Amino acid sequence: MKINQKTLSSLLLAVFFLFIVVLAGSSTPLDALFFGHEDETCTTGEKAPVSFLKGDSCSPARFDHLTETIRQLRRGISYRQATELAKYIWLAGDRFNCEPTLIAALIQVESSFFSRATSHMGAVGLMQLRPFVARELARRLETSWSGIQTLHDPEINILMGTCYLAALRHDFADLATALVAYNYGPSYVRRRLRRGLRLPTRYPTKIISLYQTFEKNRS
Repeated sequence: MKINQKTLSSLLLAVFFLFIVVLAGSSTPLDALFFGHEDETCTTGEKAPVSFLKGDSCSPARFDHLTETIRQLRRGISYRQATELAKYIWLAGDRFNCEPTLIAALIQVESSFFSRATSHMGAVGLMQLRPFVARELARRLETSWSGIQTLHDPEINILMGTCYLAALRHDFADLATALVAYNYGPSYVRRRLRRGLRLPTRYPTKIISLYQTFEKNRS
């Protein structure tokens, strides 16, 4: 039987609409079939994985605020990636008694939330740790150390960086001094303090200002 072009087009169109009707009754969204799955972006009704949160102060609302803060700072990051980073920050902050928003502020100033960032001084990763410092932190934390590539792992980098910051806050009088030590090294800070010299203010001011902004936006 010979089918003309017009008849063939009509048949194909009918088959297409039948295909659409069948899909409408399935659980797979049409846009996922034609365009692929969503890039994990946040949609109405999504909830962050907050089962690990502990204590009265660790509310899902605070975690959600941290996640959204990360998404605003790191444009283009997926919702899944933002929640993972927020979880690493939260767990490290809880372990070392450090405010999650302070950790986020430090990461923003150090690396703008790019895990592959490397400075001209050789500092690596989200919290810009130098390898010789990170190697000692890995020993202290009993974490595996496989060289510089270890510092590109966001979870390990945040854990080590938060541990280092917490140790510096314990050693020095205030947060600003600890932040200077984080950036310039504790030996530099002790040397200047012994000589009665002023410490740099630009770096700690940037982080503390950003930290205070995050806290203000949360309230």
